[in-house]
Amino acid sequence: MINAPAIGPAAVCRLDAAIRAAALARRAPAAAWLGVVTLLVAAAAVYGASFGLWRSPTQAASSAVKMPGLLLGVAAVSALANTWLAQSMGTRISLAQSLFGMLLGFTIAAVLLAAVSPVFFFLALTLPGPLTPAAMSSYRCLLTLHTLAVGLAGTAGVSRLLRLLDLITGQPRAALRVLLVWLAVCALAGSELAWVVSPFLNRPGEPDMLFNPYAFTMNMYEYLWKLLVLRTWS
Repeated sequence: MINAPAIGPAAVCRLDAAIRAAALARRAPAAAWLGVVTLLVAAAAVYGASFGLWRSPTQAASSAVKMPGLLLGVAAVSALANTWLAQSMGTRISLAQSLFGMLLGFTIAAVLLAAVSPVFFFLALTLPGPLTPAAMSSYRCLLTLHTLAVGLAGTAGVSRLLRLLDLITGQPRAALRVLLVWLAVCALAGSELAWVVSPFLNRPGEPDMLFNPYAFTMNMYEYLWKLLVLRTWS
């Protein structure tokens, strides 16, 4: 029987021995699942608040709820695809192992984002607000920084799973191939789900909305191109 590991930011980022044992098991202890999900939700909520504070306290509260939901959703969607892809590449990774691994990766990402949240809280409080003439410049700056932060943290978190994949497969090259495929799946699923949920997206002058009003008229990459490169919106 596997004892439930101590779940904390440092232990998860280090992938301590007890956490590795839980991840490698065909059936991890329920306490391990609960601990990882709880840490992910708490860390992502802190970052989510910094994500939305620039617009309003209401948006900060909404984003603090949306961000954990987004990461959990990406973990679930990615796990389904990643299990099939990993098994098609000749590895014996179960759905439970894939899902627990995804949760670990996104928990690490959430911890990294929570660690830089003080910077974003500072920017949200010091940059020109959404009702000022310079609002669009602030919006472009913050959206760019948050996009980079989430992308880098997500890549770092999922990449940390290479150690687990090495242990599961026993084949370093196969583990690396699986990781690269998993990174691609997570990037695609993450960008599309983030575009729909949009914890921080609405432009200055628009009301706070539960979901992205542009979700089905363009994709995230088209929106960023128009906003940051073409500067369609001023």
